[in-house]
Amino acid sequence: MADCSESRKKTKCRSSKKGPQLKSWIWCFLIKCLISLPCIFSKCLGVDITVAIYPPGEIIVEYGKPLELFCVAENYSANDIKFLIGGQTLESEVVNSSTRRLYIKKPEKQASTYYCQNTKNQKKCTSRVLVESPPTDVTDFSCISYNLEILNCSWTSLVTLSSMNYSVTFSGNNYLATPPCFSEKVNYGIQPANQDIDNRRRNNTSI
Repeated sequence: MADCSESRKKTKCRSSKKGPQLKSWIWCFLIKCLISLPCIFSKCLGVDITVAIYPPGEIIVEYGKPLELFCVAENYSANDIKFLIGGQTLESEVVNSSTRRLYIKKPEKQASTYYCQNTKNQKKCTSRVLVESPPTDVTDFSCISYNLEILNCSWTSLVTLSSMNYSVTFSGNNYLATPPCFSEKVNYGIQPANQDIDNRRRNNTSI
């Protein structure tokens, strides 16, 4: 009886340990998957989880500085991936077993789409790259008024690959003009950018 009781206790003890251990392992696995999935899908905007580009999202590079991109394979090797632009393969180096590095010392000014392609399943991850010079100060700003109501100001807008906003403020008698004084754009593009200032109720506004 003693031996039987002892063996039952051992058997019960083994089963009680194995059960919780198995359940804990399953829960750990599920939690790990749930945590990992958003990270995996965020690699390429949730489109494909076998290939990704780092850094993710739109990349802005100041003109004159290098461009560096990494192409990472998920469950594939570095020999199965490559960089593309405009259908042309770009030279890149192998960093490790699953990663390639694209490095351009001084890229041209551009607004281009780079691709990281998995050559096994032909899937791609894209990255939008903008290489542009920082905005410079306006050097030809001038204003003229033919009456006390309208003040016309003009300057040359720079030709850029990205949109550029100009902020104009007006002052008179050492204070900033506030509504009802307001500005209105007249034209756009590479022609001189004009601002018409309606000042019917603030006749003393000047630049």
